[in-house]
Amino acid sequence: MSTKSKIAFWCYLVAMAAPAVWGVMFLFRSEFMPYHAVAVGMPWSEVPAPFQILIMALLKLAGGAWLTVAVAQLVLLLVPFRPGARWARWAVPSLGLLHYAGVCN
Repeated sequence: MSTKSKIAFWCYLVAMAAPAVWGVMFLFRSEFMPYHAVAVGMPWSEVPAPFQILIMALLKLAGGAWLTVAVAQLVLLLVPFRPGARWARWAVPSLGLLHYAGVCN
């Protein structure tokens, strides 16, 4: 691997830590985050039960998506990127950008 590829590899690896941690955090929550309470203007205990179920389902979905993207990028980095597959140089950032495009909308 060239020096530029090694730098890119480590930058991508470090960048994947955030979505992985975020995903695990969301997957194992039993209530929404403190900033969610600020956004809805009420604590978790005051949110009606049907909405609690919906919010928890969405948190689990988001957490699973974050973790899936992180794991997929890790596999892409370790399997095709390290040996130098040219398509992997585009696949790794494209996967991240595709995921973040959906999050930012």
